[in-house]
Amino acid sequence: MGGKSEDQGTLVDIDERWLEGYELAPGVVRARLWDRRLSGFGIVIGRRHRVFIARAYVKGRGRSVRREERIGTWAPSRLRATDAGVRAQTMSVAMARTAAITAIGAMRAGEDPTAAREVSTTGPTFGAALALHIDRLRRKGGRPRSIDTIEREVTKHLSDWTDRPLAEISRTDCRERHEFLTRKREIEREEDDDDDERAPAITGGVGLPRFRGHRAYAAFLSCRNSCSKSMGLR
Repeated sequence: MGGKSEDQGTLVDIDERWLEGYELAPGVVRARLWDRRLSGFGIVIGRRHRVFIARAYVKGRGRSVRREERIGTWAPSRLRATDAGVRAQTMSVAMARTAAITAIGAMRAGEDPTAAREVSTTGPTFGAALALHIDRLRRKGGRPRSIDTIEREVTKHLSDWTDRPLAEISRTDCRERHEFLTRKREIEREEDDDDDERAPAITGGVGLPRFRGHRAYAAFLSCRNSCSKSMGLR
């Protein structure tokens, strides 16, 4: 037999210290516990994962229906601090509590997460994939200066792509951003009264020209190629 599940509406103070010390009782495979301070904020604790949840009544025509929404997965603060890949895919208690307040408020206002929920097949966001890529570079002994350059250039030029699913960033998006960076660099050179000497063009991973200084664009291509095999991107 697989053991039993605990869901007795037990109220606890959900915080980092409590989660790090909590252990399932013998014979229990899953426990569902609720926060003492924020009504509707809870966590489902299994043998392998600890998932934050939020629940509330959704106002409907004639009657209200109670709904539950998954917020995200918890990981210990020490692990989140040292592993960028884990940090990109998990939440702290503070982050989950803030997200739960938003979700509970939306449900009470009439927004049904069940009706709005769609099965996502788009994979990770660019920000999450980038974090995994950088973590992989560090593990393989990549040069700190190169890693710092990637982070700096992406923050400067591609910050608006951070929350976009990586698989949804099209070739057209890449081409337009590449052309924008090219024009911007040319304007900066003219304003600085440089000699406007261009570096030789080379072919990028998606068949577009790439010029010296476009480190953000190169970082995007490198990140996408690095994550394609491991995350199932095309």
